[in-house]
Amino acid sequence: MDDGPRRILFSMALVSPQGVKGKDLYEAGESVIFTSRYRRIFQGRLDPITEFGKTTPWNDKWERTVVVGTESGQVKADQHLGLLTPQYLRIDALKYNWSPFYFTKELKPEMVRGLLAKYPSDVKEMIGQPENIKRFRIFRFLVQAGWYDDAEKELERILKDLPNEKEKVYSARENLRQLRAQQWTEAIELAAKSGRHEWVQTQLTNFPEKGTDEQLLMRIRSLGAKYERASEDLKQARKFLGDLPGQLKTDKDKQLVEAVAALVGELRLDHFLPPEPNQTKLERYKFQRLEAFLSAARQAERARKKSAKTASAGELLSLAVTGWLLGSNSAEAKIESAVRLWRARQFVLQYQKTHDSEKREKLLYAYQKDNPVQFDEMAQLISFLPPPEPEEMMATGNGKDKDGVLELETNLPWGRVRGVKYLVQLPPEYHHGRPYPVLFVLHHTNEKARDMLDRWRELAAQHGYILVAPAWTKAFQASYEYTSQEHDAVLDVLRDLRRRFQVDSDRVFLFGGAEGGAMAFDVGLSHPDVFAGVIPMCARPRMFSLVYYTNAAVLPFYIVTGDLVSDSVKVTRKHLIQRWVPTGYPSIYIEYKGRGPEWFSAEPPMILDWMSRKKRSLGVPAFGECKTMRQSDDHFYWISVDALKDESINDPKQWNNRVSPGWVRGTIVPQNNGLNVYAHGVKHLTVWIGRDMIDFTKPATIRLNTSTIFTNGGRPIKPSLSTLLEDFYVRADRQQLFYAKVPFDVK
Repeated sequence: MDDGPRRILFSMALVSPQGVKGKDLYEAGESVIFTSRYRRIFQGRLDPITEFGKTTPWNDKWERTVVVGTESGQVKADQHLGLLTPQYLRIDALKYNWSPFYFTKELKPEMVRGLLAKYPSDVKEMIGQPENIKRFRIFRFLVQAGWYDDAEKELERILKDLPNEKEKVYSARENLRQLRAQQWTEAIELAAKSGRHEWVQTQLTNFPEKGTDEQLLMRIRSLGAKYERASEDLKQARKFLGDLPGQLKTDKDKQLVEAVAALVGELRLDHFLPPEPNQTKLERYKFQRLEAFLSAARQAERARKKSAKTASAGELLSLAVTGWLLGSNSAEAKIESAVRLWRARQFVLQYQKTHDSEKREKLLYAYQKDNPVQFDEMAQLISFLPPPEPEEMMATGNGKDKDGVLELETNLPWGRVRGVKYLVQLPPEYHHGRPYPVLFVLHHTNEKARDMLDRWRELAAQHGYILVAPAWTKAFQASYEYTSQEHDAVLDVLRDLRRRFQVDSDRVFLFGGAEGGAMAFDVGLSHPDVFAGVIPMCARPRMFSLVYYTNAAVLPFYIVTGDLVSDSVKVTRKHLIQRWVPTGYPSIYIEYKGRGPEWFSAEPPMILDWMSRKKRSLGVPAFGECKTMRQSDDHFYWISVDALKDESINDPKQWNNRVSPGWVRGTIVPQNNGLNVYAHGVKHLTVWIGRDMIDFTKPATIRLNTSTIFTNGGRPIKPSLSTLLEDFYVRADRQQLFYAKVPFDVK
């Protein structure tokens, strides 16, 4: 597909026929297009670009001079702006066959307004046109570009310079007001999905109803009604939870007081707003967790006014505690259940904060002797837990939190590299009770982590992402080196992040630019079960990334580059895209015309839109061949590689193209209550079994390479609390829990 500035490659297997529009991309009416003639004195093609140098300002003829570094040396090129539309522009070199394309929004509005004011008067579109036509043409251009503030300023200038155009200006202003209302509505809806509820409620209060389109008003009023109901529910819940503990009489009932106090401290408006329609049943239960409690408490209040028999305070608070700890579908009015669940939660949090393995074993032994909850309840309870070691929310400017950015470092007892430093920006109105998506951004070797963080800060905040920038390079490092220590700058940071903050592990994304993009390729393909999507920009994949191409079978990639970025374009197309696209892999490849290695500033909003529809695959009911050539590339969905054969290991410092990788793949076979595992080049592996993978009440079978068969003696595989808790201790991944594991030696 060609959208003007870019060529976009993707598999048609990923396109729904119902989702294809047979229309132009730009449907907002006829675009305002400015063209300018020029004369090219052809001297040859431009070699691949390595860097951009100085650029002069545009002159009155829409011309400038730019200095670029190429593979054959530095080039000084005169350029002419040949095409300018509200969507994109084309710049033509006068002496080279070189025409880079840009999205108009990559430029600053004031620069474009200056160009439009300098528009050469001898072109056909402007010959004989009166001044008012020219000025309103500029206004319409700014509107179609989405620069409403600048369009408003243009109307003010027109009214001042051409007072006779008052009626036309007023009409244009009214149309612009409707467009602003549309933009405002979309911003409010996005903020509501992102958890910025205080901001949303302020905007709903200030939203102008007079003269606004009725369809927009319906959306605003519907959203406002949801917030009103949620606010009232939150207010009532706090009142009931504040009053009922004082009505507890027996010591047995008073065991609930500590749980209720913690519950009240964790309550947020999020827990009373309705879930999004596209959420799973389990995700929905995490919202409105006090629904059963609120209904019963209101009913009890009405009964008391009529002096009728009602539920006791202990029973009502038990509904609150069990619903809060397990979800609205599991609420019970049993004090014993509530107390047992509360103790289970306290035990798990203490277990996760205990870094001595012997002490953890003692904690588990003591807990299992003292009326433990059922295994399924424990697993469900873990999915609702706050972070095990929650980061204290600190005020800006105290040394640890500078201008809204936290400076942290990993502190994992089992981490291969201690003290990996990283920067974190939390979403506005962050709290520990809501799961947030995460975006890792990896900088180039000649940049700092802060440079890449700053490029994404505003958009990440708008979309409700935890933004993370690891400091992955060492001093004087020139390129990405494909080491496990570099991988830990992402993997250990993610585990550390999960322990401090409420992370939605099903929505973790990895972005990288240039050498950071090469790292994104490698880390993503080496650990495909960790990420919901990988976004390399201007990156050349090498070594492991080219061998591991099958690991992207269900891992979405969004690759951005320019067609003059050295040989990285050829490498990516040949080794990855030509394999991924025909096979139907969920990859999208974007190539900017005439562009070199640079920051494509128009991409982040489109990338975030792409990310909004992505979730991590769990590799069920099956996952394809996942390759490995490093001992540290050791976990693929529900199979971990504990040891590779020597002949399958490759060293990035002494790379050998003749080494064949080890690989694993797995399939769930429901009709046999079994799992089929295939492996090559592997000495030892472990099969990890999660919820719904097998029926734990029936005998199960695991086949390895069709010859080795594990049947557990014809008995069901029993879920292990130790396995569940230890795996959660190491990975802190509450969205993917494993109940049992079975090790194998591979012959």
